[in-house]
Amino acid sequence: MRHSLQGAVQRAPFFLAASLLVSTSFIPANAVSTPNDSASYTHTVSERSDDSASAVAPLSDDVLNADPQASVVAGQEGENPGAIPEGDPRVITYWTTERMENAIPADNVEDPQQEINNAVSQMETEEQNPEVVSQEETNESGEEYTPQTLTQEADEPETTAESVDPVLPEQKDARNGVQLQGASKVTNFSHTNGKIFYTDASDGKNYVCSGAAINTPTKRTVVTAGHCVHGGKNKTWHRNIVFVPGYNRGVRPHGTFSAQYLRVANDWVQYGQPTGGTGDSYKHDVAFIKTNTNEKGQLLVNMVGGHGLNVDRSPIFESTVFAYPGNKESGRVMHACWGNTHTIRITPYYFPTLSGCEFAGGSSGGPWLADYNNATGLGKVQSVTSFATNNNTSVSGAIFDRPVWDIYQKAAQD
Repeated sequence: MRHSLQGAVQRAPFFLAASLLVSTSFIPANAVSTPNDSASYTHTVSERSDDSASAVAPLSDDVLNADPQASVVAGQEGENPGAIPEGDPRVITYWTTERMENAIPADNVEDPQQEINNAVSQMETEEQNPEVVSQEETNESGEEYTPQTLTQEADEPETTAESVDPVLPEQKDARNGVQLQGASKVTNFSHTNGKIFYTDASDGKNYVCSGAAINTPTKRTVVTAGHCVHGGKNKTWHRNIVFVPGYNRGVRPHGTFSAQYLRVANDWVQYGQPTGGTGDSYKHDVAFIKTNTNEKGQLLVNMVGGHGLNVDRSPIFESTVFAYPGNKESGRVMHACWGNTHTIRITPYYFPTLSGCEFAGGSSGGPWLADYNNATGLGKVQSVTSFATNNNTSVSGAIFDRPVWDIYQKAAQD
């Protein structure tokens, strides 16, 4: 772990935004294929006040003209014969295996306008060396796995802290290999984590981020970085957004879940930039996606489980990060990195940071889990990957505070 930061902040493909409690409007269905710019989503006066920009998930012209034949999805299980898939099937059709494999890992930004507090970092006294491992390096013997009840130690009382518990999937085969309770090394690459694919409306190219299913009453919600769903300042929503849990070398073991509704913090919409930016640009680089059912009419969290959520906790914590970094096996395989975080300062905010992960583009939006249980593969999301420093040797996450909790509460009701 390095004790000083050299060079400028580099940002992975995520959106960051501090909520400003701006009134927003909901986008009508007829705006799906021709959305307005981001300002109209966040500044149009409506009957209800909201702290996040929101929209019906837009489609691109490519999708509207796509061949309506169904795409092939490998490795699905647990079919419900009476279930009917939701959403526009052309979105699923658009994302062929070839398009997914060729999607561009969202790049880190260069040359930010503001230095990181003169390259001064705030970190723990003891040096920690995070470990990195990929899904294919772990034990995947295929022995039967029996889900266990998740138990966690009580946190010290905090007046503003909020928490949501994780939930196990309805089916026990949503994870790989055999796990040991309390194991220090990540050997369970839970399919709760996955890839997010999207088309950037500004250049028409296909990109990929990371994300994870999170527990809500609807069993439909994904958490990721804000920049994985919206282009930021003076830009608009990405299109053709889908989540593929447990993606592995082109295989979609639980199918494809298209986006139905998007929420991102207003700070990203107002301040977020692909290059440069200030602390306000990255503070709340977080988004929540409400998904449709997959091709077999199945709900996301019922299939793969959902992580819990922590907000208003210390930015220094024992973290387990999952992602699909493009610099490791071309982003085709899930990787994990774990260790104790420290912080870096982008005035006036302190961002949780994990040194030694070397996660580049494509890792944006991957969950940072506290209270990680290797047996279940579940934990509580306390941040998501937002940007990288030191030539991708360190990654930093969004700040999960009260505004993020408020956005989550609204997303849970979408």
